[in-house]
Amino acid sequence: MDCVAQCKRKAEEAVVVIQVRQEGDKANLKVTSDYREVCKMSDSVNNPKHYTSHPSGVECIEIAEMLPFNLGNALKYLWRAGKKLDEVEDVKKAVFYLRRQADSLTSLQNYLEKPCLAQTAIMSKLRVISPFDKELVRIITIICFKDDNARLALADELEIKYGLKL
Repeated sequence: MDCVAQCKRKAEEAVVVIQVRQEGDKANLKVTSDYREVCKMSDSVNNPKHYTSHPSGVECIEIAEMLPFNLGNALKYLWRAGKKLDEVEDVKKAVFYLRRQADSLTSLQNYLEKPCLAQTAIMSKLRVISPFDKELVRIITIICFKDDNARLALADELEIKYGLKL
């Protein structure tokens, strides 16, 4: 059963669907039984625009899921910065995960030293992204292929750029 059919059935079963959308400090409630609204809500879970709207067609998750947890999260927050709610908050979160990875006991030795399927796949995605967004390629390259010192330097750079350093 395709998404539209599933959503239509769910909307018919549930008399109404309540959607809460945050706008600044206000929460807006929307009540609907329209199956198209249900589909839109499910798409925001499965294919959120802030992760899937890159002109290259590459989705953030295609790269992030190949990385260690902290690095995948750092990439995710930098990828969506400025596309969701609060750009500065997303950058703060990315810096947090970059620093957390540097402090982590988890070694990236195997990840960095051995060519692996994930690295090859990431390089393939970088070639697709490159014509559209050189800065994103630079950030992904630092997160995925450089050492902790380079990632900490990126964290410092972001803190300065966004006025996060006290």
